[in-house]
Amino acid sequence: KLTVVEMPKRGNRRKKRRTHVREDENAPREVPRSMIFRRGIIGPFASLLIDDLRQVFRPFTATNLKESTKRKLKDFLHVAGPLGVTHFITLSQSEVGTNMRMMRLPHGPTLSFRLSKFTLIQDIAAAVRRPIAPNPELRSEPLVVLKNFGDGKGKAQQTKQLLAAMFQNLFPSLDIKTINLPDCRRVVLFEYDNETENIEFRHFAIRASPVGLTRTVKRVIKAKIPDLNRFDDISDYVLGGDVGYYSSDSEAEDTPDTRVVLPRSIRGRGNRKSQQCALRLKEIGPRITLKLLKIEEEINGGRVLYNRYVTKTPKEIANLQKEKLQKVRLRKERRETQEKNVLRKIEERQLKKKRKRLRQSESVENENSSEDDDNDVGTDDESDPNSISDSEVVTAHEPAEILHPNPEDVEQFDLAEDESMSDDGDDILRAQMLLSQKQHRAKKPDGHVPSVGKRHKKSRQNSLKRKRK
Repeated sequence: KLTVVEMPKRGNRRKKRRTHVREDENAPREVPRSMIFRRGIIGPFASLLIDDLRQVFRPFTATNLKESTKRKLKDFLHVAGPLGVTHFITLSQSEVGTNMRMMRLPHGPTLSFRLSKFTLIQDIAAAVRRPIAPNPELRSEPLVVLKNFGDGKGKAQQTKQLLAAMFQNLFPSLDIKTINLPDCRRVVLFEYDNETENIEFRHFAIRASPVGLTRTVKRVIKAKIPDLNRFDDISDYVLGGDVGYYSSDSEAEDTPDTRVVLPRSIRGRGNRKSQQCALRLKEIGPRITLKLLKIEEEINGGRVLYNRYVTKTPKEIANLQKEKLQKVRLRKERRETQEKNVLRKIEERQLKKKRKRLRQSESVENENSSEDDDNDVGTDDESDPNSISDSEVVTAHEPAEILHPNPEDVEQFDLAEDESMSDDGDDILRAQMLLSQKQHRAKKPDGHVPSVGKRHKKSRQNSLKRKRK
């Protein structure tokens, strides 16, 4: 139960302090909660039946659930855990008829039924002479009554026991010691027909009325104003007059089996403590005729425990179980390999990023070191007389004179080469480098200092113009 905490008042206004509803500490926490929704496209009458079933399972069901055809069963399963949902009831339609499934969360079983016929709440209210408004009765959970679920032998008995356990666990269990009598206002009946193997579902409201009173006295007790136009005194109306003392047709319906002494006062005028009352059941609806088709061990896809139309030998069942175990093992192996591949790809991506950062840092260091080397080379060229200066570089637009080696130098180099054949290879390399420097050295024109490369072409042209003038 939930207790609403009223907000304190300040003057004519109430100060809002709490926006939640406190839970009663004495209320049971483990209560079966259900969700009723459709699967696929269904007709208008099946949609109305879903609304009626939600009224039956109140107050521990989602009465205003807005489901979509795009939602899958996995989506509902992900939400069921945090919300504390214990049962799913789904309705679907096919070419054969309307089907219903009851699932126990989170590990099953799953029961599949075929709806042979059903009647809605509005149809029952239209057929009854005095329909009732069951709004007060729907605020409390109903009582569950099972009939013909205890007899049978062998496999049929096991199937009945499983059905009885499923139907009982759909609704909260009642404790006789702590039950509140005014909360017992509804009854849900499940009856098993052994001949047709159908299950009849009914939904009733419990009504109590005082016993031993005439119809006239009951009207007065129920605060209904009588018509006294035909009577001279109120005693004629109470005693019956021409109507008769016990002329009520409801008195004929009362039997000793339906009469009880109330231990507490309950809803209704005249239903006081220690008062003898007669209990009656007023049908609310809906009416449903179910036929069991299949029982699965898990949620929508486990091992089949019962099938109405297909029977298999123990050998076939063992083969199917073996194939299922193989599929589960393969699925597990694929999942493990997939997880390993994902981790490997993540590691490779991280290593690739790390190598890229190292290459970038090494390139920056090389650039810095090359700049430092260029500066060192510039200072060395100024002090070395054999080094080539910038002014000696020949520009691209003015070709330099090709210098042929001096024959005397070549003869000297040949003699030195013949004498140093037995020496180390370093002297040979040094002599070759000196000869190449002499061959590539450009001759300076008289009175002119050439510029370096294309970069200083314009300054060189200006200097030539000044010289001509």
